[in-house]
Amino acid sequence: MPLQGSGQINISQINAELGLSNSNSSLAGLSGAANNTDPCNLSNLPGSNGAPHAMSEFYAYDHNCTSGPSLLQCNIAGPFGSPDEACAVGFEFCEIEPLTVFTDGESCCPEFNNAYYTDSNGNGFVEPGWYYACECSSPYAFLIEDSGFILETVPCG
Repeated sequence: MPLQGSGQINISQINAELGLSNSNSSLAGLSGAANNTDPCNLSNLPGSNGAPHAMSEFYAYDHNCTSGPSLLQCNIAGPFGSPDEACAVGFEFCEIEPLTVFTDGESCCPEFNNAYYTDSNGNGFVEPGWYYACECSSPYAFLIEDSGFILETVPCG
């Protein structure tokens, strides 16, 4: 749980946030131990501040924060009304107007139950519909449902 964003913070609260049991820690040592450089902490990263250190460096610091899943950036085309339409014109849309999305899959080729997001933090799902995968060696159309997950894949050709 992150430390409060204002008011009084004490060494024992900082130790608890960092998962340390040593109550005799120095402020400089605690600043060095605050090493979660995830983007969710960049505005509150105590270790990035030089000496002299201050308790206020720890305002809103969250040692366990994560900004979201590790996602792969991909290009797709769509949405289309059917898999036939996606296969017929998807390649052309990939050439002139690809849609940049982010997936939790291991590759940009669609796999059942992978999700597609509109940003790299996993916020916002891609609009439902049929899409064409721009970056696969074999062309595929795939259906994204309301929750952003791939419901069906269809090889083109």
